Amino acid sequence: MPGFDIIGDIHGQADALDRLLDLLGYRLSDGVRRHPDGRRAVFLGDFIDRGPGIRRVLQTVSAMREAGTAFAVMGNHEMNAIHYQTWDAASGKWLRSHTDAHLKQFCETIRQLGGDLDFWIGRMKSLPVWLKLRDDEGVTLRFVHAAWHEKAMRRLFDEPIEGRLARFSGPFEAPVLTEAGILDFGRRRDPVTKETPFGFKMKERILTGPEIPLPEKQAYADNEGTIRRSIRIKWWQKPEDDASLADMVMAGKASREALIKSGGSIAFNELSLKKPFEPYPVEGLTFFGHYWLDPSEIGPQTDRLACLDFSVARGGCLAAYRHESGQTAISADQFVAVPARVDRTGSD
Repeated sequence: MPGFDIIGDIHGQADALDRLLDLLGYRLSDGVRRHPDGRRAVFLGDFIDRGPGIRRVLQTVSAMREAGTAFAVMGNHEMNAIHYQTWDAASGKWLRSHTDAHLKQFCETIRQLGGDLDFWIGRMKSLPVWLKLRDDEGVTLRFVHAAWHEKAMRRLFDEPIEGRLARFSGPFEAPVLTEAGILDFGRRRDPVTKETPFGFKMKERILTGPEIPLPEKQAYADNEGTIRRSIRIKWWQKPEDDASLADMVMAGKASREALIKSGGSIAFNELSLKKPFEPYPVEGLTFFGHYWLDPSEIGPQTDRLACLDFSVARGGCLAAYRHESGQTAISADQFVAVPARVDRTGSD
């Protein structure tokens, strides 16, 4: 029976997306990629920024969603773009500040989309923040950009803003942010209460992933040169009593090496956790992107968790997982990938 093909972060790499869809068997028909066996793709967000084919990626994903041959969830880069373009009248500022660092991240999207930017921002707003689907055999699959915490997500979905406004439209299984929800996700401080909204806290968890602080005076430069003083962690893993930061960090090889170099005379693998971390419950088969893993690391995190981001925007690869209906465990031999670039002499 038809299954799902789950695809990780694309970041404007349209050529890689075309090659991966070809490899997966999706053929172009009437302007839409379709699978002859009725399989459907699920995209895990981060379609924009960095790459040269942002418009074409958005066109491909949008056409497949409209035709019912694909589903998609929002990534943190789509959320950032929405917030960058949203003016908060109550606070008198943009939800995402127009700093040089934020513009640097978003500039390729602005340049490539040009006068159509607002149109595509509207399409991004239609993306659900997370997604739950059942395959043809009744197995439930979960899709989110960075981290899944169902109990907190249920509260986020059920609890209104300020006692009256809904954050989402649609069902819990595919929630789309309302305009009030976009504000709640984007405000670091509520203009009235001066407190951090629950929506902002949850956006940080599910779209960028939980983080823990580095020891005082320690920092490292991320993929875009921004100085970071905290690290993303394996949100499903309960740390041992003697766990180090290295045991818990959720990042690819390049980022881990940057962390090691940042330590100076202190060995990164000897740094203990600054505070305890309670892992998020693993509810079942869950797929996510976001973490810039290395192509050499392709494979599941556990038999129920799989990250599909393998750094295509940094010369890695674009990867997919081929879920077959009825399967209740993630298998290493069902990952497929294409390199970010093709050797024009004739071989990948």
